Amino acid sequence: MHALAASGTRPVMSCLLAAAIVISPLLYWSLIGGAGYHDKQRLVQLGVSVAAGLLVAWVFWRNLRLPHLVSKPVATLLALFFALGLLSSTMAYSSRHALLEWSNLLLLLGVAWLVAMEVNRLGETWLDTLLRVNGLGCVLYVLLAITVYGVMLRTGQQPGASLLIPGFDNHRFFSHTQTVSLPLLALLATRTQDRERKVFWWSITVLWWMLLCVAAGRGTVMGLLAGSGVIVCLWRNRSARHWCLSMWATGLAGLTAYLLLYVLLPVTNGLRPFGFLVTAVERSVDNPTSGRLQLWARALEMVANHPWLGAGPLHFAHEARDLQLGAHPHSWVLQVASEWGLPATLCLAVAVTIGLGALWRARVFLPADDTRDTCTLAAWLVAGVAIVVDGLVSGLIVMPASQLWIAMYLGCAWGWVSLRRGGQPVTLSAVTARGTRVAVLVLVPLLVCALLLGVWPEMRDIQAHEQQANQDSRGTSSVTLRPRILRAGYF
Repeated sequence: MHALAASGTRPVMSCLLAAAIVISPLLYWSLIGGAGYHDKQRLVQLGVSVAAGLLVAWVFWRNLRLPHLVSKPVATLLALFFALGLLSSTMAYSSRHALLEWSNLLLLLGVAWLVAMEVNRLGETWLDTLLRVNGLGCVLYVLLAITVYGVMLRTGQQPGASLLIPGFDNHRFFSHTQTVSLPLLALLATRTQDRERKVFWWSITVLWWMLLCVAAGRGTVMGLLAGSGVIVCLWRNRSARHWCLSMWATGLAGLTAYLLLYVLLPVTNGLRPFGFLVTAVERSVDNPTSGRLQLWARALEMVANHPWLGAGPLHFAHEARDLQLGAHPHSWVLQVASEWGLPATLCLAVAVTIGLGALWRARVFLPADDTRDTCTLAAWLVAGVAIVVDGLVSGLIVMPASQLWIAMYLGCAWGWVSLRRGGQPVTLSAVTARGTRVAVLVLVPLLVCALLLGVWPEMRDIQAHEQQANQDSRGTSSVTLRPRILRAGYF
């Protein structure tokens, strides 16, 4: 019996995660009183994490067959990373908030692990299905965004920021998701066999680039450039290079579509250009770091004050509340270093490096003439490097929608590489597995409890929480959104 989920061989986690990705930017109905887009997306993400915890517990309770997906060095480094995070949480100013962040990240890793097992079990067909469902989510969002654009143009209104990128409290939160979704869309187009469908998915990729121009995601562009640059410069494979060039050709087409639809047409109708691209270029010249230097300086101060265990997971949101610039430092390295400590940062950085190295080495398992597999690996590499690079200058790893996309990427890439390596499932023996099983069955309920108890006080009245957070930081009841877990990230 294979370890997929409570429903036997059915891929429960993959289906749940894909559904969450599709609906997250479309949450126009009320899930809880006073919740904005970010908070509703967080509710969905937390629900996925809780479900993952329950499914992981079921897998180990049933002692099901588990494929070897993680190398011993990576498993050891991640175990040390989360052990140090747990120790840091117990010593933090607010252990409740620290344990909330710690448990959420560990459960998200569980989400990726479950998806990887399902891809490993069901193979290429299921991977293509997941890519199509994710693509469907992009199609629905494109339709929504273009509808809003058409209404604004027809009525002669100058749209505000919240209208151009619907379903997100900030246009940057949308571009974070594109760091992952753009290479996956291009991969879907490449793996599609039918010519008409292939053209359709490449067209959606063009429109997705167009929306990236609307949102002006500088970190996303920088990350994707870095990822594709690695492929072009280091991998002397014609198919991989051709895939990268095809993706960037759609990027140029998307820029052209943006200039026509969001700049030329509005100007022709007496309006200012739609979108953030023009202002982003001006801002990049006048203020390249966009206020990040103060956030990075505060993170370095926290590292100097708490070098070994950090101030506690999530605690940048507390330590930097006087800056009124953000509840996270817009850099995953500085975030982990300031909150979890330097040893934990080293463990995570080495684990990420080993993971990317494993992706790179997977090319030796591919037939030289297999274009489809070569392009698939190229997409995993581009997305992986893009996440790491974009995360150095943004809140990519913080926002709920991008966290779901990252979990999907990790699960798909993880499972696909394991599949290509020919990993076979093995049954945990009663002797060697007993300690692991007991540890997991004890840990998972504690993780779920830490997650729910951590967020419940704020969830009872989100609106009052946001007003109080801003009163504490600014002496006023006006709502300034500095998201971390919820829209009002400070505590």
